[in-house]
Formats: sequence, C-alpha cells, structure tokens
Amino acid sequence: MDFGSALTKIGFATECRPRYIIPSTQLRQRKRISKGLSTTITEKEWIDVLDTFLNKVFFHYLCVSPKDRRVIVCDPVQAAAPFRQALAYVLFKRFSAPAFAFVSSCVVPLYLTGLNAGIVIDVGYDCARVLATIAGIPVYSCYSTAQCGGRHLNYLMMKEMHEMQTD
Repeated sequence: MDFGSALTKIGFATECRPRYIIPSTQLRQRKRISKGLSTTITEKEWIDVLDTFLNKVFFHYLCVSPKDRRVIVCDPVQAAAPFRQALAYVLFKRFSAPAFAFVSSCVVPLYLTGLNAGIVIDVGYDCARVLATIAGIPVYSCYSTAQCGGRHLNYLMMKEMHEMQTD
C-alpha cells in the first residue's frame, strides 16, 4: 500500500504494477488551528478513518482477508506519527494482519529495480521529494522537498485553459 495525498496505490507484491489506484481524499484530514495553521487529526480520529478505508481496500478492491496477508506500507518520510500509530493499530487489532512493515517510499523504487544505491525523485500531488540511498540505506540527512507537485501543475493548467477561453 502506498498512501498518497491524492491517490492510494494498492496491489500484491508479485505483480509488476499496482492493481488499483484509488482516490484517497478521506486521508487528507487536517484540523485548522488558526488562519494559515493546521495540524493532522488525532490517532483516535485516524483509527476511524483508516478502519473504513482499509475495509474497503481489503474486502472491496483486493477481495482478500487481511488475516491471510502480510502488509507492506510505502511510508512517506514526513508522515505524521498519529497516522502511523493508527495504521498499526487498525492492521493488528481490527484486521488481525499477521505482519506489516513500513518501508520508506523513496527507497522502494530502488529495491524494485534491484539497485542498492541511487537518488529517487518522487513528484507527488503536494510536493516533490528527493532522497539518496547508499548500500540500501536511505540517507535522511540528504532528504529534501519542494512545494511543486501535481496540485501546482493542475492549477497552472486550469489557469492557462481559463485564459484561453477568455481570449
């Protein structure tokens, strides 16, 4: 499972691509503290959101019992701790998954190609991320993000289309 801010990719390890790419708008949960400042929701709130979402993933999309499957989660480096803790709780306590592992999402492309060193550039919906890996170990001191992702590109394309319509 690879939880993105716009899309979630799900499938099986033996397949060459995700079986499904589904919208994950319910995973963009934020609490507004004040104008311009927000935070992630609490672990208890994440548990409710993830319980519903993973139920749909396992039983509707993948059609498997989570009790029979080990789960690998492609984990973004900047994922909030309440999200990770809630995910672990839901997988173990609610779905009785036998095992699961968090793997840095910026390292997975190298593992899949059989390489143990390289630089991964991941352009997602909210931001672009860069991480170097040497001898199979991510170098988190080299981790960098830029706030230019798919959302920014969508905005620019919509702006261009709007300008073309008004001309």
